[in-house]
Amino acid sequence: MSEDNTKRELRYDAEAISLKLHAVRFRELLDRSRGFAKSMVCLSVMERFPHGCCKPASMLLARYLSSTLGVPHAAIELCANGERLGQSHAWLEVNQIGVDITCDQFADSPDRVIVAEQSPWHSLFHGRRLYPYCDFMHMNAQYRQDVERLFAHIVGSETAKRSPEEPQPRQ
Repeated sequence: MSEDNTKRELRYDAEAISLKLHAVRFRELLDRSRGFAKSMVCLSVMERFPHGCCKPASMLLARYLSSTLGVPHAAIELCANGERLGQSHAWLEVNQIGVDITCDQFADSPDRVIVAEQSPWHSLFHGRRLYPYCDFMHMNAQYRQDVERLFAHIVGSETAKRSPEEPQPRQ
């Protein structure tokens, strides 16, 4: 293996490990915030988290990765797949690494959070469509207000003050 390939693999491994740590932490924060979503017009579905919440949870995670970790919008995509056994599913891809914090809504999921470049479990879903950050984060005013309120509740008011269009620089 060449030195360039080894460096590339080490960068990928470090990024995947970091994404896994942050995804697990964010998942824990979402678990604790279920009841808060009850009062929200557009995000009341989050009360049933993780069941039926893959898109809004992925949107919140994208907001977190962008504003808290400084992940560039261009690196974040929503992967929405068709069906598998009559159920659809969505998760994020960050620099082509899949990040799924709602996979355990399915009985056969191998874990509560999956972070992987190639996930055998995710390959069971057919009809893969990728949506860039700017497309899947486009929402009406009420939905945006609910996303921002829930985000503020999840990660605290200091982080939520940043605009989703202005990610915090990496440190």
